[in-house]
Amino acid sequence: PGAESAKPWLPQPSYFAEYATDRALADTRSFWHLYRDGLHLRTTLTQLGEGELRWLDSPPDVLAFTRGDGLVCAVNFGTSPTPAPVPGTPLLASGPCPAGILPGSTAAWWINDN
Repeated sequence: PGAESAKPWLPQPSYFAEYATDRALADTRSFWHLYRDGLHLRTTLTQLGEGELRWLDSPPDVLAFTRGDGLVCAVNFGTSPTPAPVPGTPLLASGPCPAGILPGSTAAWWINDN
């Protein structure tokens, strides 16, 4: 009881408030939701537990791989958008991914039908 008003044992910068649990739960694009949705995919996609991992050629600042039968993951660590490694809408992404584009600071997962 009263935990809502408890002071942290170390001082916290004011910008930490945007990462509070109540805000993460309210924002469907938060890391909390991304992680939860990723765990759900893990239980429904066999590609996440089977198959050989193969690194894909990718532009600088991008790490991309494929696993199993067509699962493709790409992470753009840079700030500039880059072409997505496969066409189509990602199954899951850490931010909006316009068709054919992997924005900067974004991770995304696709099923490659080709």
